[in-house]
Amino acid sequence: MGDLPSEKLKDGMARSKARTMRPSWTQSLADACQLPAEDIQFLRIEETQRIRAEVVSILKNHSSRAKRYHFLISTGDVPSADELLRRAGIRMLEQEVVLLSRVDALLGAVLVPCPNVIDHAANVWSIVDEDLIVATPDTRSGFCLERTCYDDHNVYTKHPAFEVTAWGQFLSPGT
Repeated sequence: MGDLPSEKLKDGMARSKARTMRPSWTQSLADACQLPAEDIQFLRIEETQRIRAEVVSILKNHSSRAKRYHFLISTGDVPSADELLRRAGIRMLEQEVVLLSRVDALLGAVLVPCPNVIDHAANVWSIVDEDLIVATPDTRSGFCLERTCYDDHNVYTKHPAFEVTAWGQFLSPGT
């Protein structure tokens, strides 16, 4: 019983922090996606946790329905997030998708139109401040763009490396 007041205090502080940061974070994401801020919808924390757990399971367990693309950049400029998604053949979906971020435990994940994420992937990636993870609300389709220190054989590399993992409708036909 002694923990109850401290848990209530933690919950109250988290809600207060979420109320404080939501408007500015929403506007930053809206600017990155080139959307009006009022078009960004937040999911409930519980729904966000479910979606994140399902997506992480697909990514970590190397699901057979997911395809991985590795890009090792040995010389020249590092390609943009948009270019990496094009190289992996990520397909555009004309629907809203769930965008996960470093703040979704406080605010909830957001629903945004897929084209606004893919067309502005570099800007969106800088706002989410973690791997760029997008999924349909049912998690049957999604992709993750991440920077890694390992090549496609899981060997450490000093060159920038990126991995795109895609599943479901985001995969190009024939992959």
